[in-house]
Amino acid sequence: MSDWTDEKIRDTLDCWRINYGLDKGDPVTAAKWWRERGGPPDGAILALAAAIDIIEQQRRELRLLQGHHHPGYIIGSHWMCNAYRDICAGEPEEQVMRDFGWVREGRK
Repeated sequence: MSDWTDEKIRDTLDCWRINYGLDKGDPVTAAKWWRERGGPPDGAILALAAAIDIIEQQRRELRLLQGHHHPGYIIGSHWMCNAYRDICAGEPEEQVMRDFGWVREGRK
């Protein structure tokens, strides 16, 4: 799996999306189009669309946990996974800090 670069994964997902018509609209419409032409069953198209969504969500979460695109920092360079996840999900940093009982010192 180590040879699966981020670009290769993205290209594979794009290929699946294009080949099964998932790039042109919602999964239900794509499934209907395929059904009318004798293609794969609806469930297969819908499952593929769901799998693509899950893979993309996992890739986003992994990038966030690896430190890419972080929205700020909490208490120096020390990160707690749950706090980091909450901030990246859009929770205000100050609220997350309060939730975890942290106090920022020296901030005006």
